Amino acid sequence: MLAAELLEGLESHPTLRFLTLDGVFTLSRILGHLKRSILQPQPISESNPSHPPQFLPEHLQNFIREAIDLPANVIDDLWRILRHHIWTIPTMPLMEEDRRLFKVFGWKWGVTAMSIYPPEDVCTNSNCEHCIPLKKSFVKKAVVYTQSHGVQPAWVTSLYCPKCHTSYHNNFAVNAGIRTYYSGIPEFVQVGEHQFVEGKLGYTWRANMLYGWFSASNTSRVYRSSMTDISFFDPLDWGLSDTLTTAQVWDSFVILGLLEDSVARSQPLLVPHTGDQADRFKRAMDTCSG
Repeated sequence: MLAAELLEGLESHPTLRFLTLDGVFTLSRILGHLKRSILQPQPISESNPSHPPQFLPEHLQNFIREAIDLPANVIDDLWRILRHHIWTIPTMPLMEEDRRLFKVFGWKWGVTAMSIYPPEDVCTNSNCEHCIPLKKSFVKKAVVYTQSHGVQPAWVTSLYCPKCHTSYHNNFAVNAGIRTYYSGIPEFVQVGEHQFVEGKLGYTWRANMLYGWFSASNTSRVYRSSMTDISFFDPLDWGLSDTLTTAQVWDSFVILGLLEDSVARSQPLLVPHTGDQADRFKRAMDTCSG
């Protein structure tokens, strides 16, 4: 959509004509980060990732209404005017004020600045005939340790294929008790049931441990002390601890190394899905060192 058409649509609306240009930019940034969250609850007919759906999910309507301070009866009109613009522009980085809006107005509606999904929304099992978007989902809270924004809350969604019984997560797929990691290095590495580490942060930790002789415990302490705004994430608000454990530091180290090895060998990383996290990667490490 051309900017002139967008502005014309807003200008002709009796309420939205008062929306500022800054408000339009804020909406573009925020909604651009929520495309997967917009699509996932939609019916199959409205789930084409190339086209914006007709309506926002109710929880996102509530978030936008409060964050931008708009009456509830104009949100559908707002989305109708903006949706093609938001769907076609590149995703823009969030500003700190955007993150504050998510915290103040979004968390209570189940909306966070970070939403973690599987890479695809369809079953990728070559032996499975289920070819429509997966709609059976499981959602849970998580914390994400990031390089630039400290500890961030996130909602993590996994998808389930009813045909082949495969569960799709952000880092891996699970079938018959086996995790098969996707090829390549993920943006966020899962190091616990509810914990993720930003990949580039994991590489920073690894460099410090290899070349700076940092222990895992000192890596955790340095990360905590280097956070510029420790007040943003309150475990009491989110219900999960923000404490970075030495086990999570080590797991990021191990998983990154195993994924790099799997890429080099052009073979997927396979590990048990059940059992203790401490034992999960032992056989894979033995294979690498053998």
